[in-house]
Amino acid sequence: MILAVDIGTTSLKGGLFSVDGTLLHLGRKVFSRPGKEGLDPDLWIRGFGEILNDFTQNNIDLTRIEGVVISGHGPTLVPLDREGQPIAPVLMWYDMHRGRGEGASLYLPLARWYRDTRPEAFGKTACFLGSSEYLLYQLTGVRQTLSSGTFFDPYIWTPEELRLNDLDESLFPPTSYLGDKSPARLSPQGAALTGLTPGIPVYGAGSDFFTSLLGAGAVTPGVICDRAGTSEGLNMIVPESRNHDHIRFLPHPSSRGNLCNGSVILSSTGALFEWYRRLTGQDDWPYARTMEGITAAGQERLPHFFPSLNDGGLWEFSGGTFLGLEPDMDRFCLGRAVLEAIGFALKRGLTLLEGEGGPASRIVTVGGQAKSPLWNRMKADMLNRKIEVPAVADAELLGGLVIFLTGEGKYTELKQASLDLYRTRETIEPENNDYYKRKFENYAELAQGIKGFYASCRPLMEKL
Repeated sequence: MILAVDIGTTSLKGGLFSVDGTLLHLGRKVFSRPGKEGLDPDLWIRGFGEILNDFTQNNIDLTRIEGVVISGHGPTLVPLDREGQPIAPVLMWYDMHRGRGEGASLYLPLARWYRDTRPEAFGKTACFLGSSEYLLYQLTGVRQTLSSGTFFDPYIWTPEELRLNDLDESLFPPTSYLGDKSPARLSPQGAALTGLTPGIPVYGAGSDFFTSLLGAGAVTPGVICDRAGTSEGLNMIVPESRNHDHIRFLPHPSSRGNLCNGSVILSSTGALFEWYRRLTGQDDWPYARTMEGITAAGQERLPHFFPSLNDGGLWEFSGGTFLGLEPDMDRFCLGRAVLEAIGFALKRGLTLLEGEGGPASRIVTVGGQAKSPLWNRMKADMLNRKIEVPAVADAELLGGLVIFLTGEGKYTELKQASLDLYRTRETIEPENNDYYKRKFENYAELAQGIKGFYASCRPLMEKL
């Protein structure tokens, strides 16, 4: 068995796989929201241990685990002192707005911001590690920077990027590449900490963004991966990179830099849905109970929800409003309006991506959202596209297995491993597109009108 682990923003997941890609057991540890002092990275180590305890309680013999692979969120950095201990809270990916940096790197602006705002802590910092790299270090004692390939190095760090950001190269470990054999082995200390067998291979899989693409089989043109968590992204292979206001272009990990991945980022969809659940007293409810209520709300007499009245990005949750509220509308009517707003944002993003990469042959939905039949049905209808639900919804875990087996030599390339290991559980055909086509046209027209109204009211609101 191979253990694939992913460090998420709000939880840590671990999946036990057979080498043919069958998910044998899944564990998840949910984190408390970090306080003002920030996130302690040792929370990830404790979460890893709790998942292993869960496996043991389910009569799984940990000595049967033959290897570990770890992915995690990013761009995220953990500052370490000379003894390898965290010296400050985690610099999280959602803190990117704090630093502007120079050049292409997505990581160095965080380090630069940390240097400029916390000079005393920075002076004691000997090394920066990413989220998955930190957990790998705790298990093996090996420090490395993980990259999808030399073509992706500028987006992490290179000597030139470091010079542009006025940072020293000694702060960042040597680079290892996905698909190469890992030099890291579980140390005696890591074995004592976890109960796993010392000496088994441990792989870093880097960004969960890329592992999700590999685990969703989104390695050929025409396949869109819809990946959602706290934020959401539509991803599609496109021929080349160019400047675009609403699409982020990065090299695709399976193509050795010959193709690009175009991403439309919806920055707050998961956070928005959690806000709705907290606002309506459902934050302790199972998701299935919330979705059952939203299903019962139906499609008639719903308000419209506009997550943002600001011009600018494609989608954000800031300065939003409900329009058309009536006294007989309940919490589930609000929830359906929120889901429709997210769906309409996805429709706009799909249109943008297909303009760059051509028509989508299929859309693979991954993450927790893939486990919701109602949401999958709504998306199929709203996008007028087939929605494919994978056998392994937590695609970043299967993507980690892709990287592990390629590094161990079972496959010669990431693309072939992805195609071999990915399986579809079900495909949902669109049925109700006429309704959503009319509603989207109405929604888009209303959005323009209400944004104009908001702009005229903004000076008065700022006086309050």
